[in-house]
Amino acid sequence: MADIFLSYAREDKEAAQRLADALSSSGYDVWWDPDIPAGPSFTQVIEEALASAKCVVVLWSGASVRSGWVQDEAREGQERNDDAAWERRLNAEDGSRRGISHPTTIFPCVAVR
Repeated sequence: MADIFLSYAREDKEAAQRLADALSSSGYDVWWDPDIPAGPSFTQVIEEALASAKCVVVLWSGASVRSGWVQDEAREGQERNDDAAWERRLNAEDGSRRGISHPTTIFPCVAVR
């Protein structure tokens, strides 16, 4: 079970890689779709990873707001944690200090640490 499920649009793969690297270097186990092994159903693997992750991080961009996949994954993160107090938004200015250039939403589902 990963600490973090990272949701992003394919067009933002480089930014997602930077975010995954930053989170990993902070000690989190991050799951994102380059981790899908050859063979299994893409949808099934994503659904299982999303269901088992401790929290969902959504990388928002012009492309991701148009992605049905990202919208569904964000909705799943939000539904798991309906308490708005837990939702934390990192704007681009705050995230830039961490090497994150896109607004990001974090939906903690259970304690990660």
